[in-house]
Amino acid sequence: MMRTRFALLTEAVAQQKEVQETFLHILRQKGKVGRILRTMHETGVLGRMVPEFAPLTCLVQHEFFHRYTADEHTLVCLEQLDAILGSKEPDLRRYAELYAKVEVPEILALAVLLHDTGKAELTRNHEEVGAANAVAVARRFGFWGRELQLMTFLVDHHMTLGTFARKNLDEPATIRDLARIVRDQERLDLLMLISAADVRAVAGKNNWSSWRELLVWNLYQKTKQMLAGEEEFLRVEDEKRAKQKEEVRAILSTTFTEDEVSQHLERMGPAYVRMCPPALVMRHLGAVHEFLERRISGADTLVPLVKWLDQSEEGHTEVIIVTWNRERLFSKIAGSFAVAGLNILSANIFTRRDDVVVDTFQVCNERMEPVTHPIDRSTFEKTLTEALGETEDHLNERIAEVGPTLWQRSLGEAEFPASLRVDQTSESGRTLIHVEAPDRVGLLHALTRAIADEGMQISGARITTEKGAALDTFLIEENSGEAVRGEDRLARLIQRLKGVVSR
Repeated sequence: MMRTRFALLTEAVAQQKEVQETFLHILRQKGKVGRILRTMHETGVLGRMVPEFAPLTCLVQHEFFHRYTADEHTLVCLEQLDAILGSKEPDLRRYAELYAKVEVPEILALAVLLHDTGKAELTRNHEEVGAANAVAVARRFGFWGRELQLMTFLVDHHMTLGTFARKNLDEPATIRDLARIVRDQERLDLLMLISAADVRAVAGKNNWSSWRELLVWNLYQKTKQMLAGEEEFLRVEDEKRAKQKEEVRAILSTTFTEDEVSQHLERMGPAYVRMCPPALVMRHLGAVHEFLERRISGADTLVPLVKWLDQSEEGHTEVIIVTWNRERLFSKIAGSFAVAGLNILSANIFTRRDDVVVDTFQVCNERMEPVTHPIDRSTFEKTLTEALGETEDHLNERIAEVGPTLWQRSLGEAEFPASLRVDQTSESGRTLIHVEAPDRVGLLHALTRAIADEGMQISGARITTEKGAALDTFLIEENSGEAVRGEDRLARLIQRLKGVVSR
């Protein structure tokens, strides 16, 4: 019936108030939108109602993760949004609570429908084109003011949470920047929903890893507090830090002397307690104590101390590395993980004022599981010890001998465009470099080596390897610890990094 009457749905008919209201009524049916819009798309009706969506039909996406055409991806997004309601999956319960409170489901559904329409223009910043499409659609359906702005915002910023989740969430400036973008709680809630639907539609629910989920919800909670009032947020954060410091001192004093505790906290700097929970600080100081005891016992203190702790519920293993600071340390650590076949999910990097490095990595194997096999652990430790005592040439040879990763093998000859982006907009004044590239063995080592070759160092990193793609963010500074100086130097570094990811 629908197919036979399709010719009657002209542009003029599609813009009739009664027809548009019927369409909006469909979009208000939480939990049922995806199935109905899929049928409308199969019969050609959806493209008549929303012409901006039509060019996505059978449009192949040459991007990370995407295995669907653009129209199919969008329909799966809507179906993923529907699936949130009534889901028994533990990971979806918090999203279901947000979705239940949505007062304008038609705005959210239209934003999901339009979020990738900018890709039809084959432009790199598809969000901007999509936002322009959202303005046109909103006006055509009679949305103005707040509703028009809300729809446009969701399309324009549907990737923003993912970008911010890769930054340092312990920096108030990061949270402040995001709060200024979202502006109110409703926008934040809707952004969480469109982001979750988008990511889960890319390659199924498994693409949204436990670690990534943890980061996004941490970002959400902090931004929610900031939106309630910056002064209160900062006061709570200050109280939290003071309480953390007291807890740390109380916990550490049961095992270590007061002098040792005070020296450790002072040498690690003021950001340390803010970024590390008491239990982690306890593990850090225990490792530092053991490392320094080697000097007293006459053991070789050039050999790094490595501690492993499985975090099974979060899907990774914590690795604490304590050693003396030296050039290219991060690069050699990254290369050693590559030789052992391990993925780095995240890294917290600290150098004490006495030149003792205390680095914490969250790592997993290529199946995104904790690293429990003794051979994997011993391979990493042996490789790192050897790498720190020689030039990087031998480490490069070892990396070259490692075969393709599981995801490289599964992707075969598929190619994806690489991108690098510099972010100097944060109030912290630091330089962030975002890298998206096809993953390969030794990529992180090559990237960090290039940074070291340019006389810069990495003071923080958010490292993610998922579904064959490396999504890495580096916080870089001069070797002196100062902000990166000179646009020419930064441009030269970017060119060098582009050479690395294009190989």
